[in-house]
Amino acid sequence: MKWLLGCIIGSCLFLVIQPVWSKQAIQSEGIAIDFDWSKIGTNQARFSFYIRDTVNAAPVLGAYPAAWVHPRTAGGKPAQECQQQAETFVGGSLFSRAEIDLNQYYVLTMNGDASLSLVDPLFGFGGSKLLNRIVLPSPAYDWVLTKQGRYLWMSFPEAQSIGRLDTNDWTLETIKLKEAPQELSLQADEHFLWVALNTSVVAIIADDRLKLKATIALPSKPREMELSPDSHFLYLTLPAQNSLALIDTAQLKLQKIQKTGKNPSSLAYSKLAQLLYVANQTDGSIEVFSAQDLKPVAKMQSEPGVGQLRFDPSGRWGFLVNPVTDRLSIIDAANNQIVQTGLVESEPVSIDFSNSLAYIQHRNSATLLMISLDDKEIGRPGAPIPVIDAPGGDYPPGLGASTVAPGIVKAPGASAVLIANPKDQNVYFYKEGMAAPMGQFGNYGQEPRAVIALDRSLRDAQGQGIYETIAALPTGQQQYDVVFFMDSPRQIHCFTMDLTDKSSSQADINNIPQFQALSADSGYKVQQLMDLHFKNSAKINFSDINVIISVSSGLWQQRQRLKLTSKGELKVVFTPPIKGLYQLQYQVKNGKGFSELGEKWYEVQ
Repeated sequence: MKWLLGCIIGSCLFLVIQPVWSKQAIQSEGIAIDFDWSKIGTNQARFSFYIRDTVNAAPVLGAYPAAWVHPRTAGGKPAQECQQQAETFVGGSLFSRAEIDLNQYYVLTMNGDASLSLVDPLFGFGGSKLLNRIVLPSPAYDWVLTKQGRYLWMSFPEAQSIGRLDTNDWTLETIKLKEAPQELSLQADEHFLWVALNTSVVAIIADDRLKLKATIALPSKPREMELSPDSHFLYLTLPAQNSLALIDTAQLKLQKIQKTGKNPSSLAYSKLAQLLYVANQTDGSIEVFSAQDLKPVAKMQSEPGVGQLRFDPSGRWGFLVNPVTDRLSIIDAANNQIVQTGLVESEPVSIDFSNSLAYIQHRNSATLLMISLDDKEIGRPGAPIPVIDAPGGDYPPGLGASTVAPGIVKAPGASAVLIANPKDQNVYFYKEGMAAPMGQFGNYGQEPRAVIALDRSLRDAQGQGIYETIAALPTGQQQYDVVFFMDSPRQIHCFTMDLTDKSSSQADINNIPQFQALSADSGYKVQQLMDLHFKNSAKINFSDINVIISVSSGLWQQRQRLKLTSKGELKVVFTPPIKGLYQLQYQVKNGKGFSELGEKWYEVQ
């Protein structure tokens, strides 16, 4: 039985390999499903389902499978009982919840007391469950989550440090800086993390090694920064200089300083126009620049006091708030004109977006204003801006949030958002189209300054038909049913999870030493052969070692076995197709599949 791994970078490269899965596999109505799980650390596990078509072995993409882990009954579950159990879990009854739900998401709040709260929101049943409280070196100012949700980067100004939180085991690593870090921007390929410092300096952190790569001096302190979608350029506003800085991220070099209007306060990139827009607070002008060289393209005039500027997901409409005049203006990126202006609530401070709505928060009003992005009145010159209002809590949600991180984020798998309200000490769940929030949960006495939804549902992150998630290991007994459900094409099956099988094998794996890398971890070029050598200090057969090679952006992956050289060393040979950080994950055969052994990172320029 063979399967395909691919990548999407212009043309697709394919590698035909033998899959490594447990013997738990089923075939039904033209669909084959392989199930496996592996331990991560002491109390977590990775659950994987490989779904494919039995006719041509093609992976099933775009599916929405669900799964639950529940104590196994004596003798296992007949098909009919398994179907009943799945239907019960799908129904979401409060009295028959699975021990572990592999389809949910968790809420992470940035608190004012130098901590994070990890919460299981039980919006359907009311209340919540505090899963973890992570203590930080000092209150966080900004954060950014990697695409796959593995790492959360944070800035700690008071502690003068940057932190990286591993969301698998909730361990926090930090790096000390000479100045206080402020705003963060992570490149799309996650190659570098850019950090605006509380001086005239921007710092670059290498993602894999958690080390300071370089610093770039600026004429004055930056206020806001933005990366181009391809991460080739970084833009920063310099209010003291009335100017805009352009940095080439490949060369790590300050490319240009462009004069602007007075006190540039906010900037935004329109992916539709492929232009950069800058709002100048003191004179109320909005300037438009070329994204490649900051050449002036257009200029609009609003009122002094303008604040945050943001573009909707399409890149067509720019939303600009003015907390001094209590106005909202809409910019049309198609012709670089302000096409609509209207009054909102007192002191609008921020704009956030879901796929279909724009959300306006205010400093002096608890009313949350929403604007449908599909409304035909949007962009019609002279027409009033169509707004919908809903309560955002007892206190204004935009009050007291001393962070640049969003206070409103999209809830996974639903047309809904999560709203952090610091003074209420609550997080609200607002389903779009409703007149008020549908649910809420308290933050256990802490002020949630910002919120992130950590998606733990089964996802096909690489587009290969492999749906995976990470969850806590079940406790209480040795054998569990893993109830699998997929609506289209309809599949319901019960797999077995035997903790005794993997606990003993994992103990053996933990006693195996790491490989010794003999090759440098940097200095490699894109499209040039990489020949990486290792010393096998583990007392295992090299043919039992499997290596997964992937770029951190998730755009490319390859799997192969280690090769043996004439010197008795082990090697991996491949040609990196794109720039980025490449991870080599080692896996070793343990009799029941493969378990993770270690990892190594390499930088490709």
